[in-house]
Amino acid sequence: MSPPRTPVAKGAPGATLDVTILGREFTVACEEAERADLNEAVAYLDRQMRDIRDRGKVTGVDRIAVMAAGLRALGASIEETSDGAIIHGGKLSGGMVDSAGDHRCAMSFAVAGAVASSPVTILDCANVATSFPGFSDLANHAGLRLSA
Repeated sequence: MSPPRTPVAKGAPGATLDVTILGREFTVACEEAERADLNEAVAYLDRQMRDIRDRGKVTGVDRIAVMAAGLRALGASIEETSDGAIIHGGKLSGGMVDSAGDHRCAMSFAVAGAVASSPVTILDCANVATSFPGFSDLANHAGLRLSA
C-alpha cells in the first residue's frame, strides 16, 4: 500500500479551490475563511476513501483464496494469480469446504455442490441466513437439495 498523501489544494482566495481526492481533480467554491476547514475535510475524505478502497482489495484477495482452496478441495484445478485466478477445470467431487464466514463463498460452494459427484459440506455459512434469508428455499426450489 502506498504511503498516505496529502490532497493537493490550490486556487485563488475567495473564488474556487481545486482539490484532489483518490487522484481525481475537483473544483469547489470556497471563501477564504473556509479554506483551512475545507482542506482538512478533503484530507479526511481522501483518507477514508483510500481506506475503503484498500479494504475492498484485501477482502477480494481473501475471497479469491477462499474460493480457490474450496474448489481445490472439491477437485478443481485452479491457479491463483496476483489479481484473480485461473480455473483449469476438472470434475468436482464431494467434500468439505470452509467458506471462512463469507456468504458469497458459501453460496458459490452450494451451487458447486449441485454438480459435484457426492455431497459438499460447507463450514461457517450461518451468515447466509442473514445476507440472503431465502437462499436455501430458493436453491432447493431450483433443485440444489440443501440441508442445514
